[in-house]
Amino acid sequence: MVDLSLRLNPVTLDRLKAGLRLTAPDIKSSHRVEALARALGFSTNAELRVRLSAGAVGPCPINPEAFRLYLADHGFNAPPSVILRAVAHAITLGAMDRDERLHLWGWGCGRPERGSGGAWETPYQHYDRFLRYREELTSIRVAEQVLRAIALLSRVPATRTIRPDTDSYRLKHIAENFPCAYPGGEALGPGYVANGPLIVAAIHLGFVYKTGRDRDGWEWPNVTFNMSQKHLLELDIACRPNGARAQARRRKLEPRRYGSLWPRLHAA
Repeated sequence: MVDLSLRLNPVTLDRLKAGLRLTAPDIKSSHRVEALARALGFSTNAELRVRLSAGAVGPCPINPEAFRLYLADHGFNAPPSVILRAVAHAITLGAMDRDERLHLWGWGCGRPERGSGGAWETPYQHYDRFLRYREELTSIRVAEQVLRAIALLSRVPATRTIRPDTDSYRLKHIAENFPCAYPGGEALGPGYVANGPLIVAAIHLGFVYKTGRDRDGWEWPNVTFNMSQKHLLELDIACRPNGARAQARRRKLEPRRYGSLWPRLHAA
């Protein structure tokens, strides 16, 4: 699992606390906030609040072990997933603040859809569906998807420009197959990753992206990034050994492997 850090301000702190209420509802509030302060590198919650009163703080590295140890001393079991899911929740809400078109299934309103009766959505229904998709992205259940995507994309260098073949829909499939774990070994991936959480992870890691429209002018849900195609290809092949790109590489390498025997083997 990659190390996470957050720039703190009062809004982010409130979101972290709200996330912990969802990931650790059985832990007393006073213990949660004190453990959170330790995870953020402060000795007490009071010290954290004093620092925040002077302005934004950070970026603060997240220390799941400090969080766990404080709660263990007070009789609570809190694996790293408790704090890291809350952090991912805050990261998601921050990304949504930055881009009002971001939702669970990607970016933008997309094309209108037909209802169960076959009629096309009205503009109001179309927009209501977009708002539902936005709301779905705020669910704490999405946090692990964001963490899986961060674990993958943290291995990819940024490039100066937006690169082709960095489509978010392709990358989310790589992230779904990427083996990763929380600190301490608790399983995190492989597991499902939607398009929106992949974009959230990229935003958090500082990548820039380009949006688009389809041939009819509707907003396209997938975006492309300033990411190294070479590194993505290697990750794709490693994560999906039977995928199209892995098979293409094997076909390319077969003539080199068999040398002068290849024409006869291929003919047979």
